[in-house]
Formats: sequence, C-alpha cells, structure tokens
Amino acid sequence: MLYVILAILSSTSIFVLFKVFDKFFVNYFHAILINYFVAGLLGLLLFSQFAEIKKTYTSYWILWIIIIGILYFLNFLLIQKSTVKIGMATTSIACKVSVVIPVIFSIIYDKEFLSVFKILGIFGAVLSIILLTLKNNDQKEKNELSWFIVILPIILFLGLGVSDSMLKYVQQVYAFDLKTTSLTAFIFSVSFFTALLCSFFKKDFIKNILKLKTIIAGLLLGLFNFGSTYFLFMSLKYSKLDHSLVFGIINLSIILLSVFIGYSVYKEKLSKLNLIGVFTALSSLILMNLNE
Repeated sequence: MLYVILAILSSTSIFVLFKVFDKFFVNYFHAILINYFVAGLLGLLLFSQFAEIKKTYTSYWILWIIIIGILYFLNFLLIQKSTVKIGMATTSIACKVSVVIPVIFSIIYDKEFLSVFKILGIFGAVLSIILLTLKNNDQKEKNELSWFIVILPIILFLGLGVSDSMLKYVQQVYAFDLKTTSLTAFIFSVSFFTALLCSFFKKDFIKNILKLKTIIAGLLLGLFNFGSTYFLFMSLKYSKLDHSLVFGIINLSIILLSVFIGYSVYKEKLSKLNLIGVFTALSSLILMNLNE
C-alpha cells in the first residue's frame, strides 16, 4: 500500500504547489516548463530504451503523440488556473471524474457492455461537474468570476477526458507493444518542447526562468508530476489489488484529500450545491469501480 499512498500524495501535491506558487508569486508558466523537462527526462531515463525512443519518434503515428503532448501542456495550464481561481476541491474532481470520457470511448469504440453501474456513473460524473460550477449569490458577489472561470471545470473535464481517450486509442492501435510509462514519458517530452516554443513569445524569458524560486518550483512540480505516474504504475504492479480497485482508491483519496486541504488550509468554501457535487462525484467513481 506504500506505492498507493505515495501516488495519492504525489498527485495531490500538484494542486498544493499551484496554490503555493500563487502565494509566493512564482512564474507558473516557466515552472511548468521546467516541470515537463524534469518529468520527461526522468521518464525517458528510467522507463525507455534507445530502441523504443527511436521507434516512437520515427513512427508514422508520431503526430498522435504530438497532439496529446500539446493537450497535456494546455490541460496543465488549465489545472493551474482552476486551482488558483476556483479551488483544489473542484479542480481535483474535474480531473478525476474526467475518466468517464475514456469509458464512453471504450463503450463506443470497443463495444464494451453498458451496465446500469456505468450509466449511473457517467450520469453522476456529468452532474457533479455541473453542480460544482454553480455558485450561490454570496459567492457571485464576492468572487465576481468571469464566465471563463465559471465554466473552467467543464473545459478541464472535457480536455483531460479527450486527451486520455486519445492516449487509450494510441495504445490500443499503434503503441500496443510499448509500456504506458514509456508512452507517458514521450508525451511529457513533447509537452516540454511545446512549452519551450511558447516561452519564446514570453517577455523576459531568460530572466524569469533563471530565478531561483522558479527553478525550485519547477523541479518540485516535475518530481511530483513524475511521481504521480511512477507510483501509480508501481501500485498497479505491486499492490496485489485489482487494477480497478487501485484506480478507485487513488482517485477517491485524491478528491477527499484535496477537499480537506482546500477547506482546512486555504479556507475554500463550497456551497450546498457544490457539496452535493462532491458527493455525486465520489458516488459516480464508486459506481464505475463497482461495475469493474
């Protein structure tokens, strides 16, 4: 269970770090750039062989990797924005319940059996996102959120779900002989080059990225980002539990821990509708795992 605990802590720490970045005025964009360099490099060194790297980057399906890598980078920017502007609780739920989109993809593409549990789980996930975007009158007056911020959980839900569905497709059709960890390392590398390319359009790029706090922030974020993937892989390999149970435990624990930290440390407030959304999200994930 050690790897399961470390996977939960690594993933939750990403949301916490984004909160810390905002407090200490860390340039989050450059921290994310360094993060992908660290996560990608560690993944390639630990999980990939030269033959795999050469095969992947010279394959005819490399365009899929590039698209997914770009989406990963954009999703990470959305996670940062959502964590700071909306909160850890809502953001973590949007990230975790997005798993229903790959499930829908599997139902359509792989013609998987559509059980009552799956139907209820999918319906609950969508409903939870809607409930989490609703604000009561007091919250509207205090926060004065723009329309983009309000629907950010929905955008994040769709963005992560689509990228994960694309990754599932690539694994099944093109990269079935590659480990998930190797494929993720390649995607992290593409995300790094995407961020690097975008950074050239940023003002004072060299000056900002060489700041000590930016480097430290990027290193920490990269370690936790890599750790969330690495410890998940190790949990699936060594926990001796069913894979569906491992995913369920980790996803539910990340949501609960994020809600607790957001409420107790950062004083994030949830309306009654938002709280119903939290319980609906937890219930939908439980139903999806009951199905498995």
